[in-house]
Amino acid sequence: MMENDEMEEDLNSTTNAMSNLSLDRNAQHQIIHDLNRRLVQITHEIKQMNNKLKKDTEEYYRILNQDSEDFENGATEQSHFLVEYERQISHLEQEKKNLENEKDRGSGGSSGSSSTHFHRRGF
Repeated sequence: MMENDEMEEDLNSTTNAMSNLSLDRNAQHQIIHDLNRRLVQITHEIKQMNNKLKKDTEEYYRILNQDSEDFENGATEQSHFLVEYERQISHLEQEKKNLENEKDRGSGGSSGSSSTHFHRRGF
């Protein structure tokens, strides 16, 4: 009788261990899935920033290359736009760098938090 009880205990213990292992695998798969989804999201955000950066840069150079007479007539307003575009370009480049750093950390196998949130700002 004692042997049967021990065997049943061993069987239950083994079953519990296998169940925990299965849960661990499922948790790992979920973490990998979440990290992959965040990586795709970061890549998409970087593409959006690149597009915005390109448009702002084009607008910046368009204003900068305007006929000097037109520029002198609207110097105050144009200067404001140039300063604003320079600020936006700098901000977008920094955001892009931050996202690329997060993307690199995520793909490097480190266990960074997948709950990092970025606050979007309108321009």
